[in-house]
Amino acid sequence: MEKSALVLPASWGTSFAVGSNEHIRRDAARRGDFNILHHNTDAARRNKLDDIVAPGTMTIDKIGAAIGTRLQGVMVHEIYLKFTKPLYAGSAPTILYEVVRQRRISAEMKVTVINGDDLVGTGSCGLLLPRW
Repeated sequence: MEKSALVLPASWGTSFAVGSNEHIRRDAARRGDFNILHHNTDAARRNKLDDIVAPGTMTIDKIGAAIGTRLQGVMVHEIYLKFTKPLYAGSAPTILYEVVRQRRISAEMKVTVINGDDLVGTGSCGLLLPRW
């Protein structure tokens, strides 16, 4: 079995802007996600939220894109993320990545999402490494 020549960084972080309420609505609609919590402020407030919330898939997409950009040739084959707090318009969360295990052709990363001082989500990501 070939060994990957890729050396993963031990840890790094990326940030992104959630955007406005209108951006959240457009992003959710583009994904085919018509959950009322992403589109209707009154419904979100009836559910004890401050306003509409960004879809979780927005954060998951950012994770996949950041890994693909930073680690050229790597394939993300699994992402697990448990959200503990919502992301609202105007948020600018940071995603922290930490390699917890690297094998010849695979790796596992710990993923932590923070927004300011708030923990927004935690999880893991499985990677398939290139066989160069």
